[in-house]
Amino acid sequence: MDPSPDIRPSSPGQHLRILGCIEQLTGEVHSLLTDNSLHVDVIKKLRSDLNVYQRAFSDVSAELDRYKTQMSEIDKQKEDLEARLKGHRVVTLIDGDGAIFSKELIIQGQAGGLLAAQKLSDSIIQHLSEQYGSHHYQLWVYVFLNKKGLMEALGRLGSPLLKNSFEDFVTGFNQAAERFSMLDVGNAKEAADAKIKCHLEDDIRLPQTFKVIFAGCHDNGYVNNLRSQITAGFKNKLVLLKSYAEMASGIAEMDFPVLTIPDLFITQRLGVTEIVTPRLASYSGVTKVPPPVGEPNETTKKTPEILQNASLPTSYSAIASISYKRESTPELDSSEWTTSSESDYDDDLPHEAVVAAMASNSPSISSRYINPNIVE
Repeated sequence: MDPSPDIRPSSPGQHLRILGCIEQLTGEVHSLLTDNSLHVDVIKKLRSDLNVYQRAFSDVSAELDRYKTQMSEIDKQKEDLEARLKGHRVVTLIDGDGAIFSKELIIQGQAGGLLAAQKLSDSIIQHLSEQYGSHHYQLWVYVFLNKKGLMEALGRLGSPLLKNSFEDFVTGFNQAAERFSMLDVGNAKEAADAKIKCHLEDDIRLPQTFKVIFAGCHDNGYVNNLRSQITAGFKNKLVLLKSYAEMASGIAEMDFPVLTIPDLFITQRLGVTEIVTPRLASYSGVTKVPPPVGEPNETTKKTPEILQNASLPTSYSAIASISYKRESTPELDSSEWTTSSESDYDDDLPHEAVVAAMASNSPSISSRYINPNIVE
């Protein structure tokens, strides 16, 4: 076996070089250890800073979560507020001078008023739910009419029972709900129209108003007001409530949604033929003796032609305002009971002229009064 190699330096110079390398390596090792210690301190400091930043980030993250929760709640409140401002308020405007509740309801008195209000409410809510979804609709109903004129017309065209039941019918309708009102506007010309036009203008512009149910589509007098609402951008808020079988042509052309409630309103205008014809005989002094069967008297012969040529009023307010002239009875009359306008009306006025004047609601026709001082 060969002996192990001799590693001892062969010369003193080589030994010195080896010692120098060892010292250099030792210095580098010490330098590395020193740097490592510094790096360890830096790492510790960074870790400490990291922990601080992590805690701060956690706090900020928790605060951000709180802000997000608050923002979500604020957004929800905003939506609720917008929905509340938008609202689902439904205003129903009824021109009671034309849209007249059915005789079957009126004759029931207070019970009929309650039933009419219930039928109106149920039908409107059902229509809105089907068309626009289920919401908490608040229904307001305003009916404007000339109560005295309508009662007189019902008494003349229908029966006394209708006239006597109407007051109770109004009471029942008004008691049906807090927001249901049937209001008497008096006999001023177009008083109901003025009320309805004002409410239409004001209510349709409110953001809380979802829809306006308009029951005046029988009257062309509302055409300009409805067109104004279309121009203002509120056409989508209008729904027509149909009363008569046929709507006024000017309104029918506007293409609004239409709601029809069966058996709620009278579907035809109140006519006047039945109250004019029986009174014709008293205007020309014709003896009130029934003519022979099959042989009509002169009055009956003249009546159709006169009624065709005369422009008869078609509303109950016009009917109620007609003044009727009785035959002259000098033995019962006294000058102090004769009206100042009697000179404008001749006792010998022809039958046709009386009917024509009556049909045109002439203000020249006056009436005489029976003198109560005359004793039989």
